Amino acid sequence: MRALLKLPNYRLLFAGDLVSQIGSALYSFGISWFILTLTGSTFQAGLYLGFTGAIQILLVPFLSVYADRWHKGRILSITDFIRGIAILIAGTLLWRFSDPTIILPTLYITAFIIAVNHALFVPAIQSILPEIVPNHLLQQAYSMNSFISSIQQLVGVLLAGILYALLGIVGIFVINGVSFIVSGFSELFIRLNHQKSTQENTFKEYLKDLKGGLDYARKKEGLLGIFSLIILLNFAVAPIFSNVHPYLFNLVLEKTPIHLSFLSVSFSVGALLGGLMVGTIGLKYSIKKAMRFGLMLFYALLMVHHVLISVLVTEGIPYPWFYGLMLGVIFVLAIANMWINIPFNTGLTRSIDAAYRGRVMGLLNTMAQGLIPIAIFIMGFLLDVLYLPFVLAIMGIIGLMPVLIFLASKPVNHLLNSLKNAPA
Repeated sequence: MRALLKLPNYRLLFAGDLVSQIGSALYSFGISWFILTLTGSTFQAGLYLGFTGAIQILLVPFLSVYADRWHKGRILSITDFIRGIAILIAGTLLWRFSDPTIILPTLYITAFIIAVNHALFVPAIQSILPEIVPNHLLQQAYSMNSFISSIQQLVGVLLAGILYALLGIVGIFVINGVSFIVSGFSELFIRLNHQKSTQENTFKEYLKDLKGGLDYARKKEGLLGIFSLIILLNFAVAPIFSNVHPYLFNLVLEKTPIHLSFLSVSFSVGALLGGLMVGTIGLKYSIKKAMRFGLMLFYALLMVHHVLISVLVTEGIPYPWFYGLMLGVIFVLAIANMWINIPFNTGLTRSIDAAYRGRVMGLLNTMAQGLIPIAIFIMGFLLDVLYLPFVLAIMGIIGLMPVLIFLASKPVNHLLNSLKNAPA
């Protein structure tokens, strides 16, 4: 950690990200709960979350080309400034008006602005780390980022329930908007050895760059297969936190936001511990072995999670018992998640040529996140029309598919065997 923090660029990125992600954790928690309370409909909540995700997914592959052409530090700074200003303006409108016919359009317009800038931010933030951190510190940097992300999420969700009760959604908007502006100011001072692109900014050149990234991803054996695995895993898991938990605690159990908040805290603490474990113990294992451990443990806990909720809604277990067990399941689930994500991201980053990194990472992020908006939208609809245990059974079947791909696909296993977690 000391070696990383001695790097000026990493300190600036670290400081900016630390502030903005806490604000984002508050915002993510607050907006889901607010829309569900405002409309009383899981479909409306799923529609909003799906809309936001869909905009990001559609734009990332197109905007990722510019992550390789423009100064990545400037991309991070400008997109954070724009998001911060948009959120503050939206917070002002929410404070001024209470009519849902004004509130909902305001939320959607703000979501669009956030999503467009996030789509440019993602490939830049994913590809900047190898440019500011030496290769021998890269896995430690990813572990540190996961560690800090867990701290941010922990602080954010711990405060979210309290601040939502004290300040309401307007206060959450103000805090998040200010956090983005502070982050943008920190990132403004990142210094990179950026070589200005000599390519023309024409549509033809743009398509050429995009095709180059697609060709690179397609020709690398197993790359598309491993991301099919991640796609299906995200499809099975993302609606749990975006749809199922808010629906369960808000509309079914009629609990206060603090109950959901502490569940998110448990996940953050687990992710914190998991990040530390991967950054120390995980260095002794290959990428494949670490991912296999994480994936198997993750799926087993996912099934326990679904069974616990199903037993609760059929009144087969008292709520205090359910809640205590669920806190433990979510905690270990987060640890397993770190054992999948950190080793894979480290090895994958090293395996992609720097000249293609922004485009390819943007494209692969689009693939990995591609079905999440659809999953959230579908889940919002299903929760309105089907019995909750039936919905969880469907999610469990989908969650089994990534495990089967991992076990059966030769190209995927060949790629995992080739990824190294030791310095090149």
